[in-house]
Amino acid sequence: MNDVFYVDGNLFRLLLISGAKNLDENRVIVNNLNVFPIPDGDTGDNMCMTIDHGVSEVKDLEEANISVMSKKISRGMLFGARGNSGVILSQIFRGISDGLKDIEKASVADIANAFVSGYEKAYKMVVNPVEGTILTVARIAADKAKSMVTDNMSLKEYFKVLLGYATITLKDTINLLDCLKKANVIDSGGAGFVYILEGMLKCFDTTTNVSDYISSYKFEREKYVSDMSTDLKEYAVITVCNGDGLRELFTNVGCDYIINGGQTMNPSTEDFLRAFDLVNAKNIIVLPNNSNIILAAKQAKELYDKGNVIIINSKTIAEGLSAMSMVNYDDPNFIEEMEEAIKNVTTGEITYAVRDSVVDDVKINKDDFMAIVDKKIVYKANDKYDCLEGLIDYEVNNNYKGIINIIYGADVKEDEINNVCDSLMNKYRNVEINAISGMQDVYSFIVSFE
Repeated sequence: MNDVFYVDGNLFRLLLISGAKNLDENRVIVNNLNVFPIPDGDTGDNMCMTIDHGVSEVKDLEEANISVMSKKISRGMLFGARGNSGVILSQIFRGISDGLKDIEKASVADIANAFVSGYEKAYKMVVNPVEGTILTVARIAADKAKSMVTDNMSLKEYFKVLLGYATITLKDTINLLDCLKKANVIDSGGAGFVYILEGMLKCFDTTTNVSDYISSYKFEREKYVSDMSTDLKEYAVITVCNGDGLRELFTNVGCDYIINGGQTMNPSTEDFLRAFDLVNAKNIIVLPNNSNIILAAKQAKELYDKGNVIIINSKTIAEGLSAMSMVNYDDPNFIEEMEEAIKNVTTGEITYAVRDSVVDDVKINKDDFMAIVDKKIVYKANDKYDCLEGLIDYEVNNNYKGIINIIYGADVKEDEINNVCDSLMNKYRNVEINAISGMQDVYSFIVSFE
């Protein structure tokens, strides 16, 4: 396929599938490109699930009109988007679809314009975009490749140029973001995008058998049984968490629906849309409880037209629980009070390192336990309970708070955490300390300081 100069819907479908295949083959590499050495390297998984949702929309579709095909792909990716990287990827393909609107068969120039439209759409989705991410890779590659388009350029030549500039820009992301430079890694989302472009270029290689990938790959949608509330409520609260203890906590404080998810299991846009339908309310309040979930919630809000969705930007479980303490439907200002409550809580999290690393001049060894506050490692230890004491010592001594709630995970024994709490209460007699079973994974302890 060296001398192809136009893309119809069926070829665009093959390009997408080939890109998805190549990303899937390299998802572990993308997952491991993580600034923090914590077990949350899910960028590759999120991007794979996002693009696979688009593929599942069209895997059996024969459609020569590229405008129709790209719109169906975009719709699938929008609904399947997970995590910040997945949402941004879905917005890129949404912009590509916008750029191909009313075009039946796209020229190289049309495709170049569509990729520019793609990054422009994605930039608009992100409130405060920073350089050195997938956005930068998509923007520079698309702009540079568009400037190189000639009347006799083939599609293979275009994708080769696009991939070349994307690869160069990806390598430079380490110099554009300070956190990437300190961790000595390139941007994971940008890497995922490069693997997609590489897969698209491979589609022009006659040795690449895309049809085998289609037949072998499993496109499975989550089974869903409706239990929608029949009574239309004025308000409902939806939150995201994992762990039986956390689910019970949020239920007890008044959450109407809990989406199972969190650090390594980011829910999709479709998961939020499904939850919106189930609660059946005029006003739907959403607590994402994770910074990597907020964009998917916002995308779902944009797509939902059956009620008013209000997103409270809770970035941690502790912030979500604090916000829930302010829910009072009789108070006309309770939304503002929920948002204010988040500002008054500090979250500390303790988890283990998945690899050796140096973060903020702190040397971390694989399997070390780390105490993290505001994305800063404030303490490390070989033992999780020692790490917990180090975290509380740090926070009490530097930012005194009167109430400390320790939500302990599935790997923590109740008698051992009780002993630690007794020791801490003897040490800090003017601080109230509570231990609560969350049974969450990934984090041994989620600690709120209020």
